[in-house]
Amino acid sequence: MIYEETDSPLNFYLHAVVIHDGGDNSGHYFVHIKDHKTGKFWKFNDQTVSVVSFEEMYWDAQGENGQRSAYCLFYIDKSTLKSDQISSVYEPAEESLNAY
Repeated sequence: MIYEETDSPLNFYLHAVVIHDGGDNSGHYFVHIKDHKTGKFWKFNDQTVSVVSFEEMYWDAQGENGQRSAYCLFYIDKSTLKSDQISSVYEPAEESLNAY
């Protein structure tokens, strides 16, 4: 869907981050997905699923853990979520990244 340009800010929530761990010729992919109702990120890595902090997800995406870095980001339009699907608690670090 194509939208006309407006002066209003785009309001999206970060929903998922696919991480590539490896080099140019090989590697492994895993994903962090946000549960918007609880505000927590879940890490899905093959047979392991765990809750992780925003900071852990952020550092994986920034490449702070060896050769890891964000490969693909997924966003959700805030207007498509109902209020009971969204946590009222968002970590300050995440809010500060919304400016970028």
